[in-house]
Amino acid sequence: TGATVTFNNVTPNNGYTFEGVQPSCNGGATARYSGTTVTVTGVNQDNTCTLTAVLAKSNSLAFFDEKFKDATKREKFGSVISNSEKHFEDGKYTEDLNNDGIGEKVYYYTGNATDNWVQFAGFYWRIIRMNEDESIRLLYAGTSPNTTSGYISDGSTTSFKYNSSYDNTRYVGYMYGTTGSLANNRANLQDSTVKTKIDKWYQENLLQNYDKYISKTAIYCNDRSGGQWDTETMHYGAYYRLWYDESVHPSFKCGVKPDGSMFSDSSIETERKKDLFTTNNNKNIGNEQLTYPVALMTVDEVVYAGGEDGQNASKAYFYLNSSNSSVTGGNYWWTMSPTYADSDGYGYVWHVIGSGSWPGRLSYTHLRYETDVIRPVLSLKSCVQLSGQGTSNTPYTVTIDDTCASADN
Repeated sequence: TGATVTFNNVTPNNGYTFEGVQPSCNGGATARYSGTTVTVTGVNQDNTCTLTAVLAKSNSLAFFDEKFKDATKREKFGSVISNSEKHFEDGKYTEDLNNDGIGEKVYYYTGNATDNWVQFAGFYWRIIRMNEDESIRLLYAGTSPNTTSGYISDGSTTSFKYNSSYDNTRYVGYMYGTTGSLANNRANLQDSTVKTKIDKWYQENLLQNYDKYISKTAIYCNDRSGGQWDTETMHYGAYYRLWYDESVHPSFKCGVKPDGSMFSDSSIETERKKDLFTTNNNKNIGNEQLTYPVALMTVDEVVYAGGEDGQNASKAYFYLNSSNSSVTGGNYWWTMSPTYADSDGYGYVWHVIGSGSWPGRLSYTHLRYETDVIRPVLSLKSCVQLSGQGTSNTPYTVTIDDTCASADN
């Protein structure tokens, strides 16, 4: 019947797993893998046995693969979506400056999602999507699921200008530089008003006890790319993707034209990277300019989530609380995406309208006049564990082990 040979402590290299994989042998031998032991029976000659390891999934990817197993690729944009839907965007979309790609698919929630609630750090959040680094992007939704005050305060007020200054194109930046050219604007030397408020809130509410849960490699896009720079007007990338061009196709890639090419083709390394806000650098991605790993939702993410410029989106999750009314009441809230600069050089930024005549509608506003509320966006590490149902009554809760707590993501 042949001999039996046992191999103990057989483990794959870091990042790989043998789960679900059956070993195979030549020459009539049979192998079985259990725990960390391979047992080979029927050995009558020199036998070769193979145990193939597969790349292990992060906790977040396993979560999305399960929750989005019936997801579809969304082909059309340009109108609001009210129904609860789950979609994916084709993979290799990552912000890797060499376009190598990280994830194969991008999963994101759309419409009136009711299973993307998270309770974390004493606040409620809505899952937006999976990020480039497989972390989980969350949108702030207040201190209770049925709140109409789902925005932050600095202790004295809740409504803020995007930037206190407005008379130059540089002030559409989440951070900004000097004058004279788009490259100068993107120098990221000074914090915007909204960044200052978000950083203060993060420092006071999350830094001490919850920073360990949050990805330091996630990207937040302040897309200041564009094809126009002249003495009259300048339009930014999101304007071309979501308004000017009739194809209306958002992108998770920062600085992309509707046809998929880049606005900054000739200077990707030096210019486009300035708009990729990160805390730490990963695979040469990101500008490492964030003080804390938190920012704002982009206008592209709002469109992926079911919103649209000029159309009411009162049934989309980014607008709703658990009572199906506006999570921000009548308040408008800022995105991170600039729209254009007018003939005087004054900047405009996209925002989302609260309750009223245009509930949930995407629009853009002049920095000179507008004060809006702030809804922070952050990203849970890919190695955290989520448990729960994801509803407003039984939201996902977050746990972390020591290894994950010490990792960047």
